[in-house]
Amino acid sequence: MQPIATLTMNPALDVNSETEQVVFSRKLRCGRPLREPGVGGINVARAVTRLGGEARAIFVAGGVVGARLTALVAAAGVEAYPIEIADETRETVNVTERSTGAQFRFVMESPSLAEAEWTAVLEAIAALDLPPAYLVASGTLPGGVPAEFYGRLSHLAAERSIRLVVDTSGVALRHAVGPGTSLIKPNLAELRELTGSPGGSFSDFFLEGAAAAPATAWSPASCWRWPAERTSRRPRSSASRPARRRS
Repeated sequence: MQPIATLTMNPALDVNSETEQVVFSRKLRCGRPLREPGVGGINVARAVTRLGGEARAIFVAGGVVGARLTALVAAAGVEAYPIEIADETRETVNVTERSTGAQFRFVMESPSLAEAEWTAVLEAIAALDLPPAYLVASGTLPGGVPAEFYGRLSHLAAERSIRLVVDTSGVALRHAVGPGTSLIKPNLAELRELTGSPGGSFSDFFLEGAAAAPATAWSPASCWRWPAERTSRRPRSSASRPARRRS
């Protein structure tokens, strides 16, 4: 397998637990927490490793939480490449209600990066001794990072002959299209948000530069849609996946 690197600009330490029932204004007795490294590129790197591949996870990390996140990434068998920041890495708290199976997700505020910190990420990728064949940049951008960050990353990827894959949302997604971007992955809600079109027309959104732009529908009826001008064949999928929100 060709080497794969991932980039997570806004990682989190996931704290998972469960309680019998969520009741307003009462103390809720929860089980022993399970802590896992999470969000975006880190999850991609963990999946690649579980499938027998090799992946390097590049991510920003700060404070006590960042140190624990880094240790958990390494413990998962992933090559960890943390880039230190002054602010504390965020946590997310996921509590499952045993009586119903419902899950409650509490996502904490993101850290804020100084200009020197987010530029250090670009410099670290530019300085890699062995550029990866693919760089998967996944997740939202934290505070302080400009919306055009992934666009700058695309130019850097082109310079280093790296195929960039971007999975993000909002304005950062539009800026992600560039000379080094091989794939962007909006879901339909994100596509509609950017285009202002209920149908999510690719003709309104697709910008020059990306090799392909699949939009995931996360529904039993339609899991993938491809721009007609790019291909006449559409991948099939019988899998039904629940709606999800990018954290």
